[in-house]
Amino acid sequence: VGAPGTKPIQGARINEVVRGSAAEKAGVKPGDLLVEINRLPVIDAGQMDRAVRAANAQPGKLLTLMRGTETFFAVLP
Repeated sequence: VGAPGTKPIQGARINEVVRGSAAEKAGVKPGDLLVEINRLPVIDAGQMDRAVRAANAQPGKLLTLMRGTETFFAVLP
């Protein structure tokens, strides 16, 4: 993902969002690209697992996501 001559954007694609979950309430949708969790980069699914484990050690999670060309943030409890 990215314009010619720019660095491709890396992340983990969200495949499913559980109905009624904190993610759904924060506006996360299937197809969104998760780029960071609490400012820790998410390069792939393995990195996402590590970032989630690190984030679980503290209250609240700041997700940086992309939907199409738009970047947005979601805050989870």
